[in-house]
Amino acid sequence: MENQPVTLESAHKTLMILTISDLLMVVLFVLVCETGLVDLTVADPSENATTLFLTECIDQIVSIALIPLALYLFKIKKVHEELMAKKAEALQRWGIIRLQFLFLPLYVNIVLYYITMVPGYAYMAVILLIALIFVFPSKGRCEREISE
Repeated sequence: MENQPVTLESAHKTLMILTISDLLMVVLFVLVCETGLVDLTVADPSENATTLFLTECIDQIVSIALIPLALYLFKIKKVHEELMAKKAEALQRWGIIRLQFLFLPLYVNIVLYYITMVPGYAYMAVILLIALIFVFPSKGRCEREISE
């Protein structure tokens, strides 16, 4: 079977499927943990405060660094030039990367929250969810990203 060329519609569809499926996985994971079907609380924050503090600091630094990178990614010269040259193919590739810059730390924060029950991880997850609003791959955003 021959590879089909990537069109704007197929790139948009791929990005939307990825976004919606990742959001559904997050919601499902939270529901499973909140209803008590699975109890991940295995770490007592008071047992090893230094490790918890270092983990939280590293997590926050990485998460805070990835948010502006995800928001600014399409403005980086190399990425922008590729978006203008390859259009939909580059949009699909860089769009997936941009979404994963936000979803991967989101998953980590949610899992760490349910393991430790430290609210800082939940706050960071909410911040990452808010950042997702600004890169949500709507049809209009996809068209604008390859036409600017």
